[in-house]
Amino acid sequence: MRRWRGLALGAVLMAVLTGCSATPEVDPDAVQDWMATQDSREVTGSLATLAGLASPLSDVVGEGGVTAAFDEPTAIVSVLFACFGPETMSADIALSGSDAGGSVTSQTIRTDDLVCDGEPQRIDMGLDAATEVTANGLGRDAVGAWSVVVVGES
Repeated sequence: MRRWRGLALGAVLMAVLTGCSATPEVDPDAVQDWMATQDSREVTGSLATLAGLASPLSDVVGEGGVTAAFDEPTAIVSVLFACFGPETMSADIALSGSDAGGSVTSQTIRTDDLVCDGEPQRIDMGLDAATEVTANGLGRDAVGAWSVVVVGES
């Protein structure tokens, strides 16, 4: 009898541990539908829209992502980050450009714990003469999707 109790207890414990460590389920069709709607969002001062699937969270800030390049140096004041799928994501945003003297300038930040409710969240950062913006959405389980609207002076 004790043996059966031990086996039953072990089976219950394994089921609980497996449930706790499983990757959250996100419907791939829902992710694709959400991503398809991101280009249609109208934002005053919008310069570019970037979107992608979530990447694994790492300690390296600014690695990977999706890049938009501008033909002419462009003033950027903020980005609007939105995500779909998990409860939260981190966002890596990198701006690069050059000043009037030709010196290269850049700014890279990571913002953690952005709520993935589909609504855009403003991240203030600016560069007067940006030539490139790179964005990436990162999640602990690398599930879901993200989008960024790059906002310039309006």
